[in-house]
Amino acid sequence: MSRAEVVREAERVLQELAKHLEEIELEETYHVIEAEGVREDSAPERDSSFSEAALSIAPRRDGRYYVAEAGAWV
Repeated sequence: MSRAEVVREAERVLQELAKHLEEIELEETYHVIEAEGVREDSAPERDSSFSEAALSIAPRRDGRYYVAEAGAWV
């Protein structure tokens, strides 16, 4: 099958698919999920222990900053 034939067949299939998709009737459904374990929206709070804990596991740091080598993971 030549490239031109493949392109024509693909276009035909897509047109047929589009025609059939127009005939489908969709019905919206909504699902209610229990909100157990989900916190209420609130104002952000600074947690100083988070920064200390995060910096304590950093492989390299300079004072209060992480030291990362750009592109080292690539």
